[in-house]
Amino acid sequence: EDAYMCHTLCKIDRNVPMEFDFGSALYTSPDNKALSEKLAELELRKIAQRLSLDTLPTVPQCPPSESADMKIIEECSRLTDFFFLLKEESIEFLFDGKAYTASADMLKEIFESDSIKKYTHEYKKVRHYLSGKGIDLKGEYYDSEIAAYIIDPTKSEYNIDELFGQSSLSPSVISFPELYKKQYAQIKENPKAEMCFSCGGIQIRVTGVLEQVYDEKLRSEIFAHPSRKFLQAWIENGIDNLLQVFVMKNCTAVTWTMESNFAPKEAVKLCD
Repeated sequence: EDAYMCHTLCKIDRNVPMEFDFGSALYTSPDNKALSEKLAELELRKIAQRLSLDTLPTVPQCPPSESADMKIIEECSRLTDFFFLLKEESIEFLFDGKAYTASADMLKEIFESDSIKKYTHEYKKVRHYLSGKGIDLKGEYYDSEIAAYIIDPTKSEYNIDELFGQSSLSPSVISFPELYKKQYAQIKENPKAEMCFSCGGIQIRVTGVLEQVYDEKLRSEIFAHPSRKFLQAWIENGIDNLLQVFVMKNCTAVTWTMESNFAPKEAVKLCD
């Protein structure tokens, strides 16, 4: 009896009167203009490239780099700051406002100098490459990929063309204030935040509300701390105003482990 009832309840009535235009259900190509604008807004450039959307803003190309001679490299050895990128099997570097290319071996003396500050992108990849060439990189000072991760750790990759709006080397590699301004605006619009402290497979997740503070003494301590020597580049390049200090208030915390992933969490009040 139950089986017959289920059969009756589940039976499809194919004689229901309805109006439907099958032609309107046919697939048509999307609105490329609207789609490209939305992908640009979400910074999904690779998806746009796979869809061959030409309406996305193109990445401007820098003038091609020139091959460096020993005279240029000798001049670079006297610099206090050296800006460079790894380009396949060569090094592209900046000197006197122009981009040059040379082999890693030609730049060995510069790379191994402690007195020359090194600015680059993808430091881990660069160091591995130079190590394979028998070069011990010294004087590391600033990596734009690491800095971009600190600003926004949610991205899966940090391409230099998306960070700086171009696919080659230029002086803009030393700073990218628009990223900082964007992050600052997001915090001001929505100050709710979460911080995570992890050790030995245990995480302490602290949630609260960020509140901006204006304390010049605290700012000075932050810039002067030995662990933040990279911030000296901000002062030298006149962008130290990008450092904005926030404190987290109304904090609550929960502990998390892989074993207790789905277990109910009891929040502990830390501060008002």
